[in-house]
Amino acid sequence: MHRYLCVLGMAVLGAAGCGRSVDVGEERQRLLEADRQFAQSTKDADLFMSYWAPDATAHLPGGPALRGTDAIRKAFAERVAAPGVSLSWTPERADVSADGELGYTVGAYEMTAEGATDRGKYLTIWRKQPEGTWKILEDIGNSSLPPAASAPAPQP
Repeated sequence: MHRYLCVLGMAVLGAAGCGRSVDVGEERQRLLEADRQFAQSTKDADLFMSYWAPDATAHLPGGPALRGTDAIRKAFAERVAAPGVSLSWTPERADVSADGELGYTVGAYEMTAEGATDRGKYLTIWRKQPEGTWKILEDIGNSSLPPAASAPAPQP
């Protein structure tokens, strides 16, 4: 019986030590590269959408939250794929959770439409998929331009 317990104990300890080890530095680089590749996808709607998780949410400047890939695809078609519109961004850094399942990227973006250019910063939260690719879970952009001046309130 004692021998059986020793073998069982060794098997449990061995199995516990065989858990997936994550190289956070390597995953951080993979995530940063995923965002760089994503930044090259703005001329192809299907490629652009391939980076989004089905349950993703996009928070675009000056608009409501877009939940799900159908809403995100529609906004992409209306805003980004329109003639004369350009969108670019540059990832500046990334970080990944200790278990390698979640990560984020931050950087700067520039969008030009109708002769006006908006520059800002973004934060994208990514989730690692079972097959090892990174997909966007949440994306938010924040303009760096000052708010438009509003007319003073009328005095009583």
